[in-house]
Amino acid sequence: MHANSSPVISNQAGLHERLDEVVRKHAASAFQRPIAEHAVAAWQVLEQRWDRSQPLVLDSGCGTARSTLMLAEQHTDSLVVGVDRSVARLEKRAELPENALLLRTNLEDFWRLLAMNKVRLAAHYLFYPNPYPKAAQLRYRWHGSPVFSVMMGLAGQVTLRSNWEVYLKEFERAAAITGWRYESAGVTVLPHQQRPITAFEEKYQASSQALFQLVLSKVQPDASGNE
Repeated sequence: MHANSSPVISNQAGLHERLDEVVRKHAASAFQRPIAEHAVAAWQVLEQRWDRSQPLVLDSGCGTARSTLMLAEQHTDSLVVGVDRSVARLEKRAELPENALLLRTNLEDFWRLLAMNKVRLAAHYLFYPNPYPKAAQLRYRWHGSPVFSVMMGLAGQVTLRSNWEVYLKEFERAAAITGWRYESAGVTVLPHQQRPITAFEEKYQASSQALFQLVLSKVQPDASGNE
């Protein structure tokens, strides 16, 4: 595959100067926007399909579900749920195995519904979200979103990939100040020749861009309730 994808260009050289302020503000208050009906419908589909004794893995922003397929192959004992808001992308999906499910809805509402229904994910994957690289766009990044703290409370492990290293470093910093305790493996560079998990990853590889990964593992409280 030949590609010429442009690297991320930003007027931000390092962590956003208002990152801590924005994350703390959002963590201190509940997001009040009404939950959309399509999110409720998506939750109902999952509720009917999922046996709560089965580990649940979430592929947020799954696009054409290429990543959902690969994750289902890796997590054979789990139900792997791919979520995307785009009908056009989901219609391009390949045939999926029995342990995979696709849902169309927005993530902000779906994550809140998972939290409201006390769902705990075995793993949560976010592959190549829109980086919104302009400094003025911090609140559009997942870690600058009002639902970031809710999202971080869902999963035992969170894996994020991006072709913009700053995004991952901001996410790592934001996770450390949400109130949830996570251990970080740090931001690492992905091997260039590994099997691409998304079309974006394949395109960026073909353009010889550096690709980065962040893995965060939740610290479990001990028997006394202390972390």
